[in-house]
Amino acid sequence: MTENKESIYIETSVISAYFDFKKQDIERRRITRIFFREELAKYKAYISDVVLEELRNVPDKKQRQSFLKFIKNLPRLPLAEKTINLAESYIKKKIIPSAKLFDAYHLAIATISGIDILVSWNYNHIANKLTEESINTFNVKNNYPQISIEFPTKLLTPKT
Repeated sequence: MTENKESIYIETSVISAYFDFKKQDIERRRITRIFFREELAKYKAYISDVVLEELRNVPDKKQRQSFLKFIKNLPRLPLAEKTINLAESYIKKKIIPSAKLFDAYHLAIATISGIDILVSWNYNHIANKLTEESINTFNVKNNYPQISIEFPTKLLTPKT
């Protein structure tokens, strides 16, 4: 019997939160670690070339090495021409600010790849209901699949 798991795209903010080197949000780090430890195996999880690029550009060498080691076994989705075009459309339609191109890339990669859920802690430009509604309205009008955008907290199995 083949197990049919939902697919998730893990955006850079989630990987960053796992470590939270600055200790800015201990609760977010705790939740992220539970997510990776207890929930990740329930999904087909992916990152992308964009996530890898963002992590390769982390200035602190120790942090960069920790991030890259952490994600080395996660399958990567490419930044293809059609994803670039879709990201540019999200920006042109003012769904995502032009200064946040990588956020648009994350959304476009997840959409083009048919990912079920984009997981993010970026509530400013990705993980909020306005962005999700705007992306899905645009996607439906332009024959792209809809996508769910969630914080890791939404994917935690409730404890009984």
